[in-house]
Amino acid sequence: SGGIDIPGSPFILSIGRGVGDEANVAQFLELADGLGATLGCSRPIADNGWLPKARQVGQSGQLAAKCNLYVAMGISGSVQHQWGMKHVENIVAINKDPEASIFTIARYGIVGDMLEIAEELRKQKGIQ
Repeated sequence: SGGIDIPGSPFILSIGRGVGDEANVAQFLELADGLGATLGCSRPIADNGWLPKARQVGQSGQLAAKCNLYVAMGISGSVQHQWGMKHVENIVAINKDPEASIFTIARYGIVGDMLEIAEELRKQKGIQ
């Protein structure tokens, strides 16, 4: 697993297809690190080889067992992904699609572009 502890992480920032391109993944590793989060991902990101399988949250991945805050960026919220995180008390969903199923389980929802929101978070936290 390379030291990745999805089940034991109290704060997970997870990315999905909304990341758009493999070249954008590195900035989310930096963002997660700067925020004190563990970077997770949905199955398509792991299946594409953009992040290792050890970072995948969901039925065919890891259960976010000790997570208190789960930020889902660009994740539609398939049933398989929800299996790994729907029990988390504080879910923040960020997605362009206001009809994305992730919003049905999220405590807080932001309809917007995850890349723009990530950029603003980096600015606010002083993360380069």
